[in-house]
Amino acid sequence: MIFLIDLVAYCLVLVLAAIFNRLPENIALGIGRNVGKLFFYFSSRRRVAYADLKAAFGERYSAAGRWAIIRDHYARLGQMAVEFVRFPKLDRAAIERLIQFHHPERFFDLPDHDRGTVLLTAHLGNWELMQIASGIRGKPVHVLARNQKYNRLNQLLNRFRETHGSVAITRGMGIRDLIRALKRREVIGMLGD
Repeated sequence: MIFLIDLVAYCLVLVLAAIFNRLPENIALGIGRNVGKLFFYFSSRRRVAYADLKAAFGERYSAAGRWAIIRDHYARLGQMAVEFVRFPKLDRAAIERLIQFHHPERFFDLPDHDRGTVLLTAHLGNWELMQIASGIRGKPVHVLARNQKYNRLNQLLNRFRETHGSVAITRGMGIRDLIRALKRREVIGMLGD
């Protein structure tokens, strides 16, 4: 059964990637946002998100305001999924247009060290874009990626991550690869959590 689910998910992502890469960017991203909003209505996690927002912010937001934040979050997740499958289509001009870099020299002009560099980021915005933007601008990143439950789908997602020179490294034995990359004075990136 797992093999069948993996195969179906793999094929579905390939088909969606082909469709979204043929659509104009604004239409593709708009569809992603709307599908994300639709998922909001079927997700069992939305109540957990509501409780988390209420615990974190108390009465700062009304009930309607909390639900609006959660709907917007789902919309952004849908957009990020579309952005992810469009990674192969991105080039330097698209990166310069889509991403605002603050102090890029702090990263792209890193002095040569006898060790590599570790980039640590949070789950804010489309964190996956970091490795794509970096690779396109000539500084590929070794990224620590979580293994997904389905092997074929996992390999496809890592192929998207690696489209512009970055290297996806999985947890476990892949940690040795990260250490080797640091010894070669390369850049590794990971999420802070």
